[in-house]
Amino acid sequence: MPHFMLTCNYSADAKNALIANPVDRTKPAAAAIEAVGGKLHSAFMTFGEADVIAIYEVPDATAAGALAATLGASGAFSSIKTTALLTMAEGIKAFKLSAETKAAYKPPSR
Repeated sequence: MPHFMLTCNYSADAKNALIANPVDRTKPAAAAIEAVGGKLHSAFMTFGEADVIAIYEVPDATAAGALAATLGASGAFSSIKTTALLTMAEGIKAFKLSAETKAAYKPPSR
């Protein structure tokens, strides 16, 4: 199954709720991912550009989109970003395919 990285920021209301009642949100996240046929691999709270980063796999990009829509509609997040991930083997395969197909693309020129 394809892997994805979800990067999100909690809404102010969600942050206030977590400050008032700090709880581990891994189980609800895993349940949402499982509901679209996937599996949560890891979840992290961060102190950078995002509040949470999760690595998961789902059957396809449609399932990843459905997950993002569900989380976005919940009101718990002020931003959500989904990034498709490639395993190293998939990345190497992509580079090999690029080498085979790069002649098909002509960049803009004057």
